[in-house]
Amino acid sequence: MPKEKQQSVGALTISRLSKQIRDTKRILEHGSLPPNLKVEKERRLKALEDELLKKRAKKRASSVENEMRQKYRMVKFLEEKKVTREINKLTKLKNKGTNLSEADIAMIEGRLKQLYVDYNYIKHFPVGRKYISLYSKIESKDPNNDKKRQEIREQIKESIESMRINSLVDQYRTELEKEVAEKLEKAKVNKKKSGNSDANEGKLNIDRDDFFDI
Repeated sequence: MPKEKQQSVGALTISRLSKQIRDTKRILEHGSLPPNLKVEKERRLKALEDELLKKRAKKRASSVENEMRQKYRMVKFLEEKKVTREINKLTKLKNKGTNLSEADIAMIEGRLKQLYVDYNYIKHFPVGRKYISLYSKIESKDPNNDKKRQEIREQIKESIESMRINSLVDQYRTELEKEVAEKLEKAKVNKKKSGNSDANEGKLNIDRDDFFDI
């Protein structure tokens, strides 16, 4: 009888991955497998568990990203409006050019470069993170926020200059998914240590607050 072809783990949904993990564990726990088949099933189980973690992390990261986007939607809207207004004002002044010295033009161009970085900071701030305002007087008193803000501005400035802003956004998203995966894995380990069974594989929940301050 021909051997049934196994579906690629990457093509499986979260629910199908969870079911196959449970089924594979039951087969391994039976204890009567030939050595070569046992190794094959153990490898399959590892691949299934890795793919489940990856898919759940991606799904949870997307949820966190949407939550944070909504949470800071208004403050980012107001900051973008403020930056855009100044960009338009200075651009108009520069184009008009009346009674402007070379020093004036250089100063305007320098300020415009800063504003373009600020604009992209607002638009492309790391996904799923607590937004650090450009103009909040409260946040500006926190040295940690000042440091983080400057680091992100520098990353965005460099990405603009090298024309790789989209790559930077993808990098931020990948970093978020990695951190979410680590939190999910840690929660799974703690769950096992506490004595809970993994009968509900794939339904493990993480407190939303765990991500808001990433």
